[in-house]
Amino acid sequence: MLRTAVQRVLEGAEVESVSEESDLRDRLASGGDRPTVLMVNRSLDGFFDSADGIELIRGFHQPEAHHVAMLVSNLDDAQEKATQAGAIAGFGKTALNAAETGEVLLAAAEAARVRSIR
Repeated sequence: MLRTAVQRVLEGAEVESVSEESDLRDRLASGGDRPTVLMVNRSLDGFFDSADGIELIRGFHQPEAHHVAMLVSNLDDAQEKATQAGAIAGFGKTALNAAETGEVLLAAAEAARVRSIR
C-alpha cells in the first residue's frame, strides 16, 4: 500500500522495508550520495532499539546526512514530536491517497535531493 502510493508519486523510487536497526544503519552507510527518505511508523515492528518511531528518528537525525525522515502517523501530537526530533512533515496512513500526501512526498524527495548535493 505505502510502496504503491510512493511509486505513484515518485516514479522510479526504490522503496525498501527494513525491520532491523542494524540493517537500516548498513543501508544508510552504503547508500553513498543517494538521496534517501526514511518513512518511519510511529510504532515499530521488528528488531529496533526502541519500538518508538520518534526515537528512531531522533537517533538517526543528522543535519549533514543524505537522508531525511518523516513520520507515518495519523496523530497530530506524534507528528509534532517527530518534527521536534528532526523529521520533516509527514502524513497519516488514512491520508495515503490524498493529493496533499503526494505533495508531502515530493517535498521530502526534494529535501533529500538537496542534502545529497551539499
